[in-house]
Amino acid sequence: MHLCDKLAAVFSQRKGKSDVWDRLTCLTVIICSFCLLAPSSVQGVVTKGRNIVLVITDDQDYEHLGFMGNQFARAPAIDSLAPSSTVFGYGQATMWRCRPTLASLLSDRCPHQSGMYCNYGPGQLAANGSLAALLASAGHVCYAEGRFWLGDPRRLGLTHGKGRAPRSFLRRGQADLFNSIDQFAGKQPMFIWWAPLLSHTPANLPPKYLRLFDPRELPALPHLKSSLNVSRSRPKRAGVAPAKRDKRRELLIARDPPELFKQKELRLYAMDTWLHAGVRQLMENLSRLAQHANTPCVFVIDSGWCNGLVSFGSPFEKGLPAPIVFTIPESARAGKKLDDLVSAIDIYPTVLDYAGLQVPKAAAGLSLRAWIEGLDGRRRDAICGAIYPASATKKRLPAGTRCPWHSAARA
Repeated sequence: MHLCDKLAAVFSQRKGKSDVWDRLTCLTVIICSFCLLAPSSVQGVVTKGRNIVLVITDDQDYEHLGFMGNQFARAPAIDSLAPSSTVFGYGQATMWRCRPTLASLLSDRCPHQSGMYCNYGPGQLAANGSLAALLASAGHVCYAEGRFWLGDPRRLGLTHGKGRAPRSFLRRGQADLFNSIDQFAGKQPMFIWWAPLLSHTPANLPPKYLRLFDPRELPALPHLKSSLNVSRSRPKRAGVAPAKRDKRRELLIARDPPELFKQKELRLYAMDTWLHAGVRQLMENLSRLAQHANTPCVFVIDSGWCNGLVSFGSPFEKGLPAPIVFTIPESARAGKKLDDLVSAIDIYPTVLDYAGLQVPKAAAGLSLRAWIEGLDGRRRDAICGAIYPASATKKRLPAGTRCPWHSAARA
């Protein structure tokens, strides 16, 4: 017999007894009924009280990732996550510069909403609706280190970590982060903004990572064969019409001779490996403290790069494509690679959804939780965004370059 039925039977046997006892019994029945009949899939139960790690890489070629099919790459940390993750191979960065994408990760706002159009210029991200502040209100310790070009991290809810040491974080170790994990492991969940200045220059990497690659096995890029003889000279800015400059820029797709291209490409692969060695150290540290299984992880490239191709300046280059990987414990689609069109702005509502927090109605992105769990969810036929010049600010959008929208047709 169901527990509630047993209590109801006892209640009926006590008919005529003390009103106080009857009321207490009725209250017990109500409480037990609520607890037993409540659904087991309440929103947020998956990750509530768990750590959340946001791994953000910079200037990385998405085709250098092993889980995207590159067999030359040596990035075992992220590649080892892929079999237990949901991979969105058609992800898009918010913009072809890292600062606007970083702003969207923390605020779920597009550049014209956040005011972050490029990597430079004044201005701070508005504090209202900050992802870190919302997670902090739910009990998370919010830690930021590496690239954080959005103003004072403390003002945005990231109360731990420097958040202002991009050239030293990971390149000189992660001791401060690991000390914080030791301090809070098992006591309080953490939100970790993990954003080293990698695979970005300077390429002052340890030589051991370069020695992992054989130049003879370097994959050839077909588009280079027909353009290696293009002049390497750059047009002078003065006296050259914009249209002519743009045409010359297209011709300079492969201005490096083959040997120099190989050197740059090998360094980029080695920088990727250095980056993923840092991811491995982070995961090993979490495992040592029995926190690995308690830590959903999100991987995203905030702006891409490619040797031999122009990477910035238009929606047709490799600065925008950015595969997004969600490692969610007990995910129904672990090990799946989906071709749905998603954007970096979708990370904000997805993290809040899994944390059991309300997603703001004004959110620009979509929660990907339904897709990750194999349920029916809203799907896109296109992704729209904007490309802005490198010098753009909210008060200064040069004529002729105001918000050129683009769309990506669904595969």
